[in-house]
Amino acid sequence: MRLAMRVGDRLLQLLQGLNVSEGFEPLSRLPPQMLFLLGKPRSATEAETVRNVFWITYVMERLYTAGTVWSMSMSTYVMERLYTAGTVWSMSMSDEDVSQMMPCRFSDLMSGVFVPTRGRQRLFTNNMLLHHHSLTTDAWTLYIKATILFSKVRTFNGRYRLTPNARSPNTETTPTQTEVFLLLDQTIAAFPQHIPPAFRTPVDTTVDPLLYMAHLLPHVAMIQLHDPHANFSDPNDRSAIRVASAVQSILELIYAVCATSFDLIYLDHACSFCWFVAGAAIIRLLKAKMNFKDEAEVERLTQELNVVKFVLGNLGARTMIGIRQIKLLKELYEDEINSNLDRADYIYTLRRSADAEPQAAIVDDSV
Repeated sequence: MRLAMRVGDRLLQLLQGLNVSEGFEPLSRLPPQMLFLLGKPRSATEAETVRNVFWITYVMERLYTAGTVWSMSMSTYVMERLYTAGTVWSMSMSDEDVSQMMPCRFSDLMSGVFVPTRGRQRLFTNNMLLHHHSLTTDAWTLYIKATILFSKVRTFNGRYRLTPNARSPNTETTPTQTEVFLLLDQTIAAFPQHIPPAFRTPVDTTVDPLLYMAHLLPHVAMIQLHDPHANFSDPNDRSAIRVASAVQSILELIYAVCATSFDLIYLDHACSFCWFVAGAAIIRLLKAKMNFKDEAEVERLTQELNVVKFVLGNLGARTMIGIRQIKLLKELYEDEINSNLDRADYIYTLRRSADAEPQAAIVDDSV
């Protein structure tokens, strides 16, 4: 564990040193080559390599950042909760500090093809999340953009109460009414539709792990954006509808990969975080349906929760994070569902009814 955290610290140092590209150096009297961690690249290939190292680090920091904010003496109990708790914590570097341009296609990097840097997108490029230039778009760059989208949601959730609007005692505006929230909601919803046709099927005759993550993350971002505001007891609540729709999209991606012979161990392990988020949302939906005594929906959601547990268990048999997230889901289930005696009694009643049905059928047949 300590070794992993030391590696994380080194990754954060890379993040701090490679976030700036030429033309966007800090104001300084020092020569430009002294303002870059690795010095000025000696070739186009070396420059592309540096860009890729930064974006790999960026993606890892956004999705695995939680493990780097505690001391080396952290207990395993705390560590196992950080992977999910970190989604509401501040990140080590703001997107506003990133001027690094998007990388070229991975195939061009491997073949040594020179790709012009003029016109390359950056984080501050207008509408860069929905516009994909064909010469610089592949599964990897789409994964980066999906991570940026997820990062923007984390930033909104973490900073909202620090905004002047939220701190004003006379404000009547809710987070869901703000311009930033509405723009995020619109961008997340549009992201899957703007993926180029050649990259809209992450699971086909083969499975592309990077493209699979690019399709998962927008739905996770949608859940993270709307979950704090969702009223699952109201069937017309917009945030609850958004969350439920995102959960179904994640389940469809789970069903698609499980229908193949692809070994889940070869997916990006951040998939387990995405699946966990879907499972947690299912539990909250399940709680609401139990309150309404909707047996059909309770059964359906229970089956869907078991699907999430299955894929996490598939990873959990061979990786630490999968089994820990199953444990977290069980704890969340206990807190949300079984902590209330009335709900526990309702579950028990449902089980007794289910057990009684086969016996009643046997009696009818004998008569």
